[in-house]
Amino acid sequence: MNITKQQLVCINTIISKRNIAKEDKEVMVMGFTGGRATSSKELTYDEATAMIKHLKDNDPHKAAIEKMKGKLDKNQCQRQASM
Repeated sequence: MNITKQQLVCINTIISKRNIAKEDKEVMVMGFTGGRATSSKELTYDEATAMIKHLKDNDPHKAAIEKMKGKLDKNQCQRQASM
């Protein structure tokens, strides 16, 4: 099954928001297709699903947010303990 329009939009949106260079995107697509393709338009449905999961799971902003949440939780616990 071929990549869906929604998957293509999702991949391109994430790539754009992260300012990933065209060459890096091509290398990423090659990795998910076993070297078969360089364009995300050529991904299969399953390859696109895997690439989207990879992009979402490896969001640098997500890691920063989680780190900040941890600091906030720690500060909140310290404040409550001192009351």
